[in-house]
Amino acid sequence: DRLPGGRGEEQKKDKNMVKVTLKGSTQSLPLPRVASGELSEVQEQLAELFKLGDIGVHYALRCSKTGQFVDDLEGIEQSDSLEFVDCSKEIKQTLKKFRASLDGLAAAGISEGQREKSILGVQSQIHDIMVNLKNGTYAEEFISDRGIDELLRVVTLTEGKLQLLALDSLSELMSYMNGIEYIKAKPEVIAILYKLLHDSVLEVRRNSLVLLIMIAHTLPDGFAQIKSTDKKLSQEMGKQRYEVLVSLLSSDDNET
Repeated sequence: DRLPGGRGEEQKKDKNMVKVTLKGSTQSLPLPRVASGELSEVQEQLAELFKLGDIGVHYALRCSKTGQFVDDLEGIEQSDSLEFVDCSKEIKQTLKKFRASLDGLAAAGISEGQREKSILGVQSQIHDIMVNLKNGTYAEEFISDRGIDELLRVVTLTEGKLQLLALDSLSELMSYMNGIEYIKAKPEVIAILYKLLHDSVLEVRRNSLVLLIMIAHTLPDGFAQIKSTDKKLSQEMGKQRYEVLVSLLSSDDNET
């Protein structure tokens, strides 16, 4: 029971079709089947129709008008302009620009005006990344290309709103097995998040705590790593063991 597309006179006469382009080539799929289908299945069918072979797993649907990768087919309309894009190439270009912006933000002797400009650039880039991470193919390629490292740089280089965007993106990536495995191989992530529990912004503290709880539940030794990190950082900061956790969990903030 495959999605038909791009072949036969009967399809040409069917006006209730949605068109998808790839490098000048176009395939048409029945709109009702697309709108009610699973995104991963539709993308697999498009890879077959475009004869992409093994590299088809790197391709995903993107809306030409918004430039955002599709995460939900339910709202697709016939008038939507869709393209089938190589995520691996797109993410390499995105991360190249993202790293350059973060390098500028971290540069010594940067003026206040330059810093503000860099912050706005990073904010725009990370917002676009966060939106696109809802597409599974994009997210997997982002993890594979070490995008998590750049999100951690945002967490350590910035504060407030940018930190929250980075933490939200990390949370999204931890819903993927490859994201969990990547975090598992980077024990320093726990120390970075634990230090944020002392942040002055409540929402940053709260989101960091949520990520630590996710790590404790998903990594085999996650809780042991958190205990070890608490012991080390508590000694360094002259705090009681678990003081920051107790403080957060016993606060009047109903959302924590």
